[in-house]
Amino acid sequence: MSKAVNHSDGQTVAFELGDGQELNFSVTRDAYSKFIDEAGVPEGRVVAMHTLLMRCADEKTKDILRPLLKHAPNINYLCGQLMKQYTPDISVTVK
Repeated sequence: MSKAVNHSDGQTVAFELGDGQELNFSVTRDAYSKFIDEAGVPEGRVVAMHTLLMRCADEKTKDILRPLLKHAPNINYLCGQLMKQYTPDISVTVK
């Protein structure tokens, strides 16, 4: 389950893990921009995703994340879910 709330500085996103623990992230435009820049380096994508998750997590979430992020597929999955919530739902048609 996830919940996203917009605020003037960006967006707060909360996820609930299967064991009931809650992960809270505050994604700002600056954090997203840094992520895009860092992910542009081919060998740095996983590092960029890890950095974004830790950069945007609150302190309690960081403690929960550390063991989860030792497994690379978790990094990809959690970052993907975070980006799904952060990215606006827009419709684009190619002409």
